[in-house]
Amino acid sequence: MSGGRMAVALGFFDGVHRAHREVLSRARSFAGTHSMTAAAVTFDRHPAAVLAGEPERLVQTLDDRIAALRRDGGMDEVIVLPFTDALRTMPWQDFAEKVLLGRFGAGFVSVGYDYRFGYRGEGDAEKLRQAMEPHGVPVCVVGRIDDGDGEACGTRTLRRQIAEGQVRRAGELMGRPFSFEGEVVHGKGLGHTLGFPTMNVQLPPELVLPRPGVYVATVTIGGTVYPAVTNVSPAGLTESFVFSYSEDAYGKRIRVSLLDYVRPMRKFESLGELTAQVMSDKGTASAWFEREKTE
Repeated sequence: MSGGRMAVALGFFDGVHRAHREVLSRARSFAGTHSMTAAAVTFDRHPAAVLAGEPERLVQTLDDRIAALRRDGGMDEVIVLPFTDALRTMPWQDFAEKVLLGRFGAGFVSVGYDYRFGYRGEGDAEKLRQAMEPHGVPVCVVGRIDDGDGEACGTRTLRRQIAEGQVRRAGELMGRPFSFEGEVVHGKGLGHTLGFPTMNVQLPPELVLPRPGVYVATVTIGGTVYPAVTNVSPAGLTESFVFSYSEDAYGKRIRVSLLDYVRPMRKFESLGELTAQVMSDKGTASAWFEREKTE
């Protein structure tokens, strides 16, 4: 790349949704026509969570966010800045001049209309333009993008949708399902006894908890995707009944993708009633997959 200059997309990018991808595409396009490196600059921790002193429930783990920025955003590089005290208290002018210009050699910057940076979030898109203009660095500000329901397409919307069980709608905004990886752990073994063994995976603690209940899902094991139904408990334990898979999965890392909400959790009066409901859920999921094939 010419002189190592970067076309920088700025954002936290949790979910890498439709609006994020517009910010990323502006950097990618400029980089392509000006022989620059397209780079997404993000943070290891959510700034708002650090400032509030409590965790922010996320849509993606850091590893998944980095992968999506490369795969879906088309970024050549993903730069993860540790959100340290020094960065938290850095004036916006210093962030623009010392980090963007000095450290990264930014030749172009793209941001969303509501992007804030610097100490107490005092920097905004207009101030970024003011800082970059004397150096001949263009700044592209992407305006609000509607989610189709009258709300701004944003990560807060995604988190709310997932918490309410609207994972299909969230997946449409992201262009991929809400998903997570984890190691299969031992459960009570009840499913195996009843003839429908489940793969139990704990939801990563930093992620937003989907509405407890049963979902149409897929489970990816060793690169192969299997249809499944997944139960999500209030404690974040997920139990996936995977169709057409009979091998021992304990200790393996799998990816669980939630596609659509089926029903809330309920108690059963007998094992027979539980078995019948699981078979009904499997039938619901199988019909769902068949409909998707024809649409």
